[in-house]
Amino acid sequence: IEDTVKVSFNIAPCKFQLQCAQAQLDRKDVITIAPTGAGKTLTFWILLPFNNNGMVVLITALNGLGDQNI
Repeated sequence: IEDTVKVSFNIAPCKFQLQCAQAQLDRKDVITIAPTGAGKTLTFWILLPFNNNGMVVLITALNGLGDQNI
């Protein structure tokens, strides 16, 4: 996962981002709680190269965040 993220997004993911992504790829429900600027958004963007044209469903209470990621 780490190498694919580096190539796809030019970002080195941190441990919690990789753990969240792996759990989601294992088809587990994930809730991520972290402070502003910690990199929560990358935890669902990481899935895109692996989803085989599937769909990622993101539920957010923040309208601004939802609008940025459509």
